[in-house]
Amino acid sequence: MADSGTAVKHARSAEEDIPLKCLKCGGKAETREDHLECSQCGSSWPVRNGIPRLFQIDNYYWGEIARQEMQDLLADIKRRPWKEAVQACLAGKSPHLEGYFLDLQRTSWLGLLGLDNTAVALDLGCGYGAITHSLALSLGRVYSIEAIPERIEFTQERLRQEGVTNVSLFQASATNLPFFENSFDLIVVNGILEWVGEWDLEGSPRAAQLRFLTSLERLLKPNGVMVIGIENRFGISSLRGAVDHSGMPYTSLVPRRVATLMLRHGKDAHPIHRTRLESRQYRTYTYTAGGYRRLLKAAGFATVRAYWAHEGYNNPFRLIPLDARPLVREQFQFLIGNFGTLAFVPRSLRLKARWGRSRPFGWLVSQFVLVAGKDDLRQTKVDTWFDEARKGLNLPVNFSGTHQAYRAVYTNPKADKLVVKFWDAKAGCIPAVAKINLRKPSKLRDDVEAEYTTLVRVEEQLRQSPGACVRVPRPLGMMKSGSHCYTLESLAAGKRFREITFREGYATNQERALKGFRRVVKAGAELTRALQGLTGIRAVGPGFYSLPKEIAAENSFADRVGRMRYFSDSGPGAAVSWIQHGDFWPGNIYVCERTGQVTITDWTYIAAGLPPLYDINTLILGSDLTSPARPKLWQPEFDVILKTAFSDLYLDREGLGRVAGKLLREACELLELDPLLIPSLIVEFLLMRVHLFEWAGHTSTARTYIDLLRSYIDSRPQPSLAAVGADV
Repeated sequence: MADSGTAVKHARSAEEDIPLKCLKCGGKAETREDHLECSQCGSSWPVRNGIPRLFQIDNYYWGEIARQEMQDLLADIKRRPWKEAVQACLAGKSPHLEGYFLDLQRTSWLGLLGLDNTAVALDLGCGYGAITHSLALSLGRVYSIEAIPERIEFTQERLRQEGVTNVSLFQASATNLPFFENSFDLIVVNGILEWVGEWDLEGSPRAAQLRFLTSLERLLKPNGVMVIGIENRFGISSLRGAVDHSGMPYTSLVPRRVATLMLRHGKDAHPIHRTRLESRQYRTYTYTAGGYRRLLKAAGFATVRAYWAHEGYNNPFRLIPLDARPLVREQFQFLIGNFGTLAFVPRSLRLKARWGRSRPFGWLVSQFVLVAGKDDLRQTKVDTWFDEARKGLNLPVNFSGTHQAYRAVYTNPKADKLVVKFWDAKAGCIPAVAKINLRKPSKLRDDVEAEYTTLVRVEEQLRQSPGACVRVPRPLGMMKSGSHCYTLESLAAGKRFREITFREGYATNQERALKGFRRVVKAGAELTRALQGLTGIRAVGPGFYSLPKEIAAENSFADRVGRMRYFSDSGPGAAVSWIQHGDFWPGNIYVCERTGQVTITDWTYIAAGLPPLYDINTLILGSDLTSPARPKLWQPEFDVILKTAFSDLYLDREGLGRVAGKLLREACELLELDPLLIPSLIVEFLLMRVHLFEWAGHTSTARTYIDLLRSYIDSRPQPSLAAVGADV
């Protein structure tokens, strides 16, 4: 991910920073060497270590780790790289905390906004700086507010080590900001709104929240937008007893007065390290989606859209607009499918899937991302470009335009790329998908521009084979704006093959499974032949051919692996290698069951120098098919799914192993390969996967593939897939 390097250049220079407002008289405040001073009333505030200190209360602390731990971490990051210090500090704690500190995809909602790298943003309650850091790599200028000195100083050191220079940090209260009206294109209120009632004790908590939101609406420019991450008052997590912001479960569900009584007489179970207020009154108000809409409308916002953040607003890897029913249903199919053949689908997910077909579904969503616009018809140059790029799709005349259409965002943790789908209230689902880089990608796999260029070439190559059953999405256009890159391509026709293979009982009927996979294997063979006509495709790095260090260190095992290899340590040499898709798993394959056409998406991993059958092995193992006779496991870990699928598909001489063996033998026939090579090609496939995941930083998955390789080598010369499928 793009978590290092220099921040993007921005339109404003240091001399053009937005003016600061005096917190006492509203006049203009000037920054001096060691203090901030109002030119009108003379009030001043200290500037220590380059940070204006506008909010200072003794013994005030708020954080996910205890104050002493935070102080130790702050000292540690000044001695060594900040990431190493964070990982050492969080060892043994919740795995979600590392993403909270490190993952720059916490700003995936930027894909909904169409902002460019001249935009000015305000991040309220920056915490440990992940959102501020990500915004700085995508936008022009960021102003970051945090009340806790340890956290703002952590963010400062983080940005210093990363070479990010377009951020201004303030130790200040979110309810008393030193900025004038019409200053920002974007304001981020992530995990803040629910606490405002505890910070502002004047009147009811709702009144305090309304004052807060009204003040932020005035800070936005006319075309500005605000993003809020927050919980649902009646979400399913609350119904199941999740701890509320009060420090107790269930307080959000009951009437507010009852919640106050519970708070006064109950026991605080809150996992956050914080300073408690003395009032013991329930003031951390949350609402339903409709309640937030009404609150924001009352604060002066013209438009409000609510998005379902399934993994939480701090992990916004899939943001689905609640009003786009087809996209909600599609997301449920994805979630249910991802439990795979080894897991029971949880009852709560089945319940939400039923409710997802109806309007009241928003009541069950645990967490929202809300996007509130200051103007009724907010239009950006990105919106205009999307409208122009989609003209070739022959959309219905009642299509209302991109800025009116709903967007859903899809991404992965630690990625750089965003995928956006569109839905229009009048025209329905739009048959196009956008791919976006908002910051410089750290690795080619997330480079949207490189992927689009490849797609154009592959689509042109396949057009020369009109009788082929394999296709790719139609490229519709690319736009670059500074460091940002937007591409648009047609939506693949048919169903994802992963959804087909995950249908209940699919693996029990071997003939049906064999027939379904044969169609995709044939398409894969046609694709492989077509790709060999391309030139200039990047090759696999030389290091991908050597034995991984963990294997090379074990002499006996390394020797056994070496005797079965297809390539040598120095590379293909005289052996045949091919250009292949590189990520030919069922999630990137769409099958039109009516016409038989197969469409292949996601061209980020295409490479030359891959061993024959690499794509076919990716397809077979990536299906996660397992024997129906296996006992079901409750939400198994990824490595358990992978090892079980490999055992049933590659080591068992019966059942699914026989199906997989036939598929590999038929692929050899289609590609004119000697089936005697199958065992060596399986070994080479597994070695390539080890290197791939080590390169991507997924060391645990790389170790899992080493375990698979060990199990396959140990099975020789015992009966195995090769013996069954290739008669070796």
